[in-house]
Amino acid sequence: MAIYILIEKVSEDSNYAEYTFGLNENALGKMRIEKQTGKIFITEEFPDDNGFVSQRAGRKIFLHWENGEFPDKTCWAS
Repeated sequence: MAIYILIEKVSEDSNYAEYTFGLNENALGKMRIEKQTGKIFITEEFPDDNGFVSQRAGRKIFLHWENGEFPDKTCWAS
């Protein structure tokens, strides 16, 4: 079974970038990443997640952070 998690940036300032993420646009979680440290904060849980979607979306954003990137859109797919 294929899984696709859409991740989109909704805001950014000098300290944080904030993203929404989800399997579709009807149900979204929200996270932000601290630019200096790469620490991820889930600010709004993805509905009925059990951590699966949040962990994968957070990992994808962290990998971009390691490369100095804060993309407008990205995804996690398997």
